[in-house]
Amino acid sequence: MCEFVEIDEKLFIGQGVQRRCYLYPGNENWCVKILHAPISCSYKRKNFREIIYCYFTRLRKPYLDCMSAYIKTVKTNLGYGFVFECIRDYDGKISKSLLQMLEDENFMLQNFDRIASAVRVFKKTLQDDALVMRNTNPANLLLKEISPQQSKFVLIDDWGTTAFIPLEYFVKILAIKKLERYWSRLANQIGNYKTQAAVRLSEIFKEKVPIPTTNANRSFL
Repeated sequence: MCEFVEIDEKLFIGQGVQRRCYLYPGNENWCVKILHAPISCSYKRKNFREIIYCYFTRLRKPYLDCMSAYIKTVKTNLGYGFVFECIRDYDGKISKSLLQMLEDENFMLQNFDRIASAVRVFKKTLQDDALVMRNTNPANLLLKEISPQQSKFVLIDDWGTTAFIPLEYFVKILAIKKLERYWSRLANQIGNYKTQAAVRLSEIFKEKVPIPTTNANRSFL
């Protein structure tokens, strides 16, 4: 039986196409994602697939610091909610999204080397762990400031695949190929901003991550 949690609108922190996000009452390091009306079958399937993928990836590796951690499912006064880690910087502030940074040219230029380094590490981490994503929304990538000098990207939404038979979950080379298509689409999306920093960052997302020949065709089964 799901735990019941009372959600106050004062805890609201953001909204996507399908879900509203609230801080978890009594724990600022958690957040609750709740489907908002109209709730279609496809939205319900999306949430189910994401939770299943969270369990699946953690069977291979208990903690993935490039993805926000799934905590639990709860029942709220606004409907069922999915509790995840709330990504925060070292100073306690909620981390900036890539979308927010793209809309802030001064921030991008002042912090470009650190952002670029975090992109390269993030891409390699996802490839090494063969993680897949469905969407190229830059709002789903948060830059977590670990210290004034160090940052890392964390994916907070839209992981997994809509495929009926998700072979890329089990065959690493298929996951890598899917990631390469994802980076290409995201790079084009970033390049559309036309700013100096966005164009440079777009090129970094297009960079190929070397594939170790000994592991490329490894199956997870």
